[in-house]
Amino acid sequence: MRKSYLILMPFTFIFLFAAFWLLGAVPPYYFTDPPAMLVMLLVLLLVFCTFRPSEIVKYIKLAFQESAQDSSELENALHFFRTFQAYAFYMAIVTFMMALIFILTAVPDLSNTGPYLAVAFLTVLYALMLTVFVTLPFRASLQKKLNELGSSR
Repeated sequence: MRKSYLILMPFTFIFLFAAFWLLGAVPPYYFTDPPAMLVMLLVLLLVFCTFRPSEIVKYIKLAFQESAQDSSELENALHFFRTFQAYAFYMAIVTFMMALIFILTAVPDLSNTGPYLAVAFLTVLYALMLTVFVTLPFRASLQKKLNELGSSR
């Protein structure tokens, strides 16, 4: 993985939000929702409860190294990013279900339907963005290194 990825990732986010805004779809603040962001913070908390911060830093650095020497470290790093992706996905599903329950309990008062739906869909959107912009590129980089290491032996 190239180090330029860390620079290009924020620009990709900015470009996506600007495209929505300039095309007249929605303003960027529609994509910010504190309850949905809190759920994604819970994902990070779960990751930190499962892996030590030193391990996390080591696995991220491993994805940026040109070549790897140890296949067990690469497999551990792949396991970390798979776990991170699974936490994000399952927390999004749980939050989506909770928001749907809140919507169903608020059916007589339809004024609460919009905010509950926003939380439901934005949580899924945040989980997808974590997957697409964080876990998949790192996993692809680590898998490529693991395949290269296996073919060189």
